[in-house]
Amino acid sequence: MRMIRNGALAAGAMVAVAFLGACSDGATAPTSRAAFVPKSSFVVAVGDLVDATAVKTQLRVCKVGDANGSFTTANVESGLGGTGNPSVKTPLGVAVTECRLAVIDPGDAQQQIGDFFVVTEAAPAVAGTTQVLESCIDDAGKALDPCTVTTKFFINTEHGVTLTYRNTLPPPPPPGGCTYTKGWYRNHGKDNITGADGLKLDVEAAIFAATPGKPGNVTWTGSNDVLNLYQQYLAAIENGGLNGPQAVKDAIAKVDGASSVGGNIKITTTLSQAEVSAAINTLSTFNEGSFKGFPHCE
Repeated sequence: MRMIRNGALAAGAMVAVAFLGACSDGATAPTSRAAFVPKSSFVVAVGDLVDATAVKTQLRVCKVGDANGSFTTANVESGLGGTGNPSVKTPLGVAVTECRLAVIDPGDAQQQIGDFFVVTEAAPAVAGTTQVLESCIDDAGKALDPCTVTTKFFINTEHGVTLTYRNTLPPPPPPGGCTYTKGWYRNHGKDNITGADGLKLDVEAAIFAATPGKPGNVTWTGSNDVLNLYQQYLAAIENGGLNGPQAVKDAIAKVDGASSVGGNIKITTTLSQAEVSAAINTLSTFNEGSFKGFPHCE
């Protein structure tokens, strides 16, 4: 899980914590959507849906990306003049596209009363999810720096902040698993084949085992490419090609419609040499793991 660089807001100087300097111009809060509870003039309580606009006395948490989040907010340090007696909602669940109010702190800015808060997102539900604190925007619309998962954010009647977190789910596994070459099926025998094309296991194993120099009891009509074609065809079926990329499904269908295995394991095809070569190219490329979503098995 990738985390943002560590950092902390110095609590010693009130001016520093009040304004926290601007960070990169590119950091922005998420666009408010219809699902958000509207305007800051409404009376809200901690835990309520709000929009992404930072408001004095409030710490808001927004969520973008692929996955919802759960956040704990800790009051880690009182302001220079003591506690602002904040209201805190923790833990706080925030769904993707939502913003929720985590803290209200009515501390008096003129008396330097307020509190510092650290917000922590819970570990993701899906392993491999990337969690990023994407932006920290103050009530003046400025990006704060530092903006990290350990930053202490000062809240009172003159300071508010909206934090936006992005979760990115890991890419899904390949839809067809991974692929093996025809040579792999030759070397691993009947324990790793399923009877592709309706063949008996020993017949399929014999076809994979055959080579032009050592055909065993397998024969074929035409050039040696016919044997290669049928081996690539069987391997592609074993590798999930029937549910694979469209080009692979088309090649399998073409071979299936024009080729057969007769008695005494004789392979025949009515495809032209050009069609045989084209089908071999597509199917061997698939079996070698060059189609997106069907990598070669390690």
